[in-house]
Amino acid sequence: MNHLYPSVRIVLSFVFLFCYQQAFTQAPSNDSCVNALPIVLDVIYTGDTDNATDVESLTPCQGPPEAGTVTWGPGVWFLYESNSEMAIFVSSGLSGFDSNLQVFSGACGSLTCITGADLNIIERVLPLDEAALVLEAEANVDYYIYLDGYFGDTGDYWLQLTEYIPLPITLTDFTGTKISNGHQLNWTTATEVNTNYFSIERSGDNGNSWQAIGQVSAKGNSTEKQVYNFIDHQPLAKNLYRLQIVDFDGSLQYSSVVAMEQLATGFQLKTTYPNPLGEQLTLELANDNGEMVDLSLVDIYGKTVHQHNLATSRETQTISIQLPYLAPGLYYLQLNNGLEQITQRVVKQ
Repeated sequence: MNHLYPSVRIVLSFVFLFCYQQAFTQAPSNDSCVNALPIVLDVIYTGDTDNATDVESLTPCQGPPEAGTVTWGPGVWFLYESNSEMAIFVSSGLSGFDSNLQVFSGACGSLTCITGADLNIIERVLPLDEAALVLEAEANVDYYIYLDGYFGDTGDYWLQLTEYIPLPITLTDFTGTKISNGHQLNWTTATEVNTNYFSIERSGDNGNSWQAIGQVSAKGNSTEKQVYNFIDHQPLAKNLYRLQIVDFDGSLQYSSVVAMEQLATGFQLKTTYPNPLGEQLTLELANDNGEMVDLSLVDIYGKTVHQHNLATSRETQTISIQLPYLAPGLYYLQLNNGLEQITQRVVKQ
């Protein structure tokens, strides 16, 4: 009978390996539309997309151009059953990489695209790898929300739905410019309601922590354009700036984020427009060494789709480049003067 033992061991080993693999490769319970997890407002849902699949493999549900390019990959499903008309702020995050959000209505097997986002385009500041959008929910409609990682990434996630209440202030612009004695932040408002002041906050660790570096009084109540600025006289090597907007009742809101580097050579991309761009890209560029600058546009796959050599001077120049052939999508604008490189995301409509 001893000669049977090796066969028994092999069978037992196979059974153990099979069970081990099943235990550690099981897909999330809400891996498919029909198993979408029911969710409600004001609750943070967490989990992971490890071992998730892309069972449905639907056409990515794109939002407006400024929301970035949504891709379809392994992810998880949620179901929000709307019982009233309401604007809902949908926000999500995945650990250490980009997240996509897609919202559909209807029923599994016959879903209709509502909107999607790869970026956060709402006037609330989230870490840079998180997606956010506003859903104009109708009464008695089922909304299916799909959350996945950008280009197939997987990992830990969180998802939350809250009622969307627009800011009592309309912030129309928030930009940064390098000047001789630091970084100048500029912003404008179209309307203000009971706005007390702006607290200027800076982060030197990619948004993990923020420090108030100054304060500017607001107009208070206004229906006319108001212009503000603040100078950071001691910027860090790499800076993220945001505005904390404080009302007279103590309520807080935040602006979008402006990223600026303190470049030693005066090589600076002051602005690009429009963004999203059409058939032409215009940039304002300063280059203290006055040498040639290599301009490249790189797509999300890392392929260079456009190259251009720019003759620059020490003065700020306005340069326009024609791009009629460029396909819609997300691109990275790269400028290199031989000493430093500047990279900025741009979207083609």
